[in-house]
Order: sequence, then C-alpha cells, then structure tokens
Amino acid sequence: MGKVSELRRTECAGLEAAPLEILTRVLDPYQAEEVLCNALEELAVRLGHLERICAARDEAGIRMAASGVSKVAGRLGMIRLVQVAGDLQQSLSNDDQVARAAIEARLMRLGEASLMAFWERQEYGC
Repeated sequence: MGKVSELRRTECAGLEAAPLEILTRVLDPYQAEEVLCNALEELAVRLGHLERICAARDEAGIRMAASGVSKVAGRLGMIRLVQVAGDLQQSLSNDDQVARAAIEARLMRLGEASLMAFWERQEYGC
C-alpha cells in the first residue's frame, strides 16, 4: 500500500497595515478601538451569514454577501480575504460549481484565519 498524503488546509491571513495606521492617526485610541471592534464583529457576522447563504445555494445572496465581506475586510486591511471574496463572485459568473465549492471553503478558512490573526496582532481589548 502506498503512502497517503494529507493536505494542510491552513491559510495565511495577509493583513495590510495601512488602513489601520490611518485609522489610529485620525481617531483617538478609544474611538479607534470602538471602530475596529465593530468592524471585526460585523465581519464575523457577515462571514456567518455568507456560510448560511452558501449552504442554501442562493447565488444572488452569495454574491451580495461576498461583496459585503469584501467591503468590511478591505476596511480592516485583510487583502487576501478581499481577493478570495472576489474569486467567489467570479466563480458565480463562470457558473463553475466545483470551483465555487472550493472557494467557499477557502473563504471560510481564510475568514477565520484573518479574524484570529487580527486579534493576535492588535492590542485592543474588544
């Protein structure tokens, strides 16, 4: 019997610092913390919503939910998450069910990894 390989399904978050640096320059620390915490909470909610919409196979809903995830992720500097959300929208346009399923799974993994990386990187008490 041959050797069985196991693929590691981990994602690197790809956080960009510029949006956060601008936020912390413009706002006082308490306001910046409030804005960041609200955006992180909104992203978590949007990811959960997207996961439910994907399970229901509602293509119009997936497109809208992926767009919402992309907008919030962009505000937080989560560039990879923005890219993968765009890939999901493109897979809908291409009517590629196999690619869509793979991208949905990747988006969920990357969303979780991005949220975790952000929490580990920041020193906010959200």
